[in-house]
Amino acid sequence: ISEVSTAEVKTENNTDSKSTDLLYFNSILVSVGWNLNDDVFDAVELIKARNTPVNKKINYMHDETDIIGHMTNSNVIDFEGNYIADIDENNPPAKFDIVVGGYLYKYWSKNELKERMVEILEKVAKKELAVSMECIFPDFDYAVITAQGEHKIIKRDESTAFLTKYLRIYGGKGSYEGFKVGRLIRNLVFTGNALVDKPANPRSLILSKDSEAFSGSIATINIFKTIAEKNMSDITKEQYDALLKRAETAEAVAKEVVQKEMDAIKTASAK
Repeated sequence: ISEVSTAEVKTENNTDSKSTDLLYFNSILVSVGWNLNDDVFDAVELIKARNTPVNKKINYMHDETDIIGHMTNSNVIDFEGNYIADIDENNPPAKFDIVVGGYLYKYWSKNELKERMVEILEKVAKKELAVSMECIFPDFDYAVITAQGEHKIIKRDESTAFLTKYLRIYGGKGSYEGFKVGRLIRNLVFTGNALVDKPANPRSLILSKDSEAFSGSIATINIFKTIAEKNMSDITKEQYDALLKRAETAEAVAKEVVQKEMDAIKTASAK
């Protein structure tokens, strides 16, 4: 739960008619940049999705059967906590947060649910809980940061899809050939918000100034080859010949494996 107050952020809540069975709060839902899962949120994509959290559910620990509140409004603030009113969707700020307002349900008729909610509200008061956004998206590309700190975007297609296995969210190490690789979310829609112990977005716990925005220029898969070629001047002819031999051997092995798989498929088809 963020430290943003309802006085600092424009909301649609009617503060003059607050209901005593609701806990009103604001939280940082998502920020421009990389989160701890190596999911990358582009400024343009987030601006397009900024209103989709409204009227969506709040659950506990990402359990969609455990609904404890809902979101009522969504706004954009800069990394200093200032509300941003005028937004150009085609040229949004480089760094910003989406802050949402909402309620948690304080009243429950069953004693065990009452006691449980008291515990949750105490954790909220002590700032022992953070929030974690939930979203759906039909597509993604790859965000890449080179060893020199350059930000690049590589479109996901048939020639680049092999990078998916290197993404941390799919069990990879989050790097390829010395490059940091993340999943750049496209056309997302926010579906909910969860109270959690450890958020993927560190800024969803408290307001801070240490989040690094991602501003990648478009690149192709050849970026990896280009960087390698830049370093070829540091390689001796003997080293180059050895690398070439290893590459030719690897190619021959790959062809043999593919041929065996094709033969096995033909045999199975015949049967």
